Amino acid sequence: MAAVADFSQKLKQSKKILFVGLDNSGKTSIILCLKGDFASLGLVNPTLLVERSTFQYLDYDLLQHDLGGQKQYIVNYFKEPGQYFDQADACIYVADVQDADRVNDALNYFKDVLAQFDALGIKPSIHVLLHKAERYIQDANPTDRETMEILQTRMSAAVGGRFPLAFAMTTITQPWTITSAFATIFNEILGRTEQYKKSIEDIAKATGATFAALFDKHGIPVVQNAKGKVQDDIVNLAAPYFFKIKEILGQIKSGTTDKIAIEWDNYEFLVLAIPEPIPLTLLVVGITGKIDKNAAPGIVRPIIKTMF
Repeated sequence: MAAVADFSQKLKQSKKILFVGLDNSGKTSIILCLKGDFASLGLVNPTLLVERSTFQYLDYDLLQHDLGGQKQYIVNYFKEPGQYFDQADACIYVADVQDADRVNDALNYFKDVLAQFDALGIKPSIHVLLHKAERYIQDANPTDRETMEILQTRMSAAVGGRFPLAFAMTTITQPWTITSAFATIFNEILGRTEQYKKSIEDIAKATGATFAALFDKHGIPVVQNAKGKVQDDIVNLAAPYFFKIKEILGQIKSGTTDKIAIEWDNYEFLVLAIPEPIPLTLLVVGITGKIDKNAAPGIVRPIIKTMF
């Protein structure tokens, strides 16, 4: 009976996420990047029909359905839409912004997917990833900018307010663009954003920090209260390197390093491993000398336990 109850609870805590887009748009690479499996990025093959996997985010299981984008598969999806689209909590539509020649194909497929949701009577949130955006992010490439503007304008018109809709620019060359986008997507699905915001404010205040950020075991920023470009860059760009340093130091010691402190300029960074109730990593940032590094773990962990 206990096993049945556990399975029932697991189902309640599962969310179905569709990854949709034309072939070669980058869906599978995004999933690998999200899981931290960078070694497999050069080995990606076209998705055959649909690939299902489970991704654990915090204390939830997210059921990922990666739908291959080849034309013969798309025909199959629309023949049996209930098998592929029904019960979706979110649809992540990946559009290759460097593939200007197939903008109309991408838009038509997007509209057809929306029509399946209408026919099934479901209203998943729609998240469009404007993917392979590295040329625009780095050099404001005018061709890619025009492609993104066309996609955003026409996709917004196609949705027409029928579904929640959001856009994000992503590229595997800057993994933080992907983890940041999925932090927003996952937290929206789970509906915990406000609770998280209050807790991170409490942590920053209690530790004397200027700001703080909490990450899941994949390095996805669960919540942060950074303000301004420098603080955002620390969370998105620098934090993964702090975590890597912590991991390496743990290997050198042949054990677990649950806390490291780093100073830079007038900033002090404290990285804490939170092993329970679920594995998390906390980054606390403050003015040098303002954070009590010894007291911080005892202050932080009771607050985090109230979150989960």
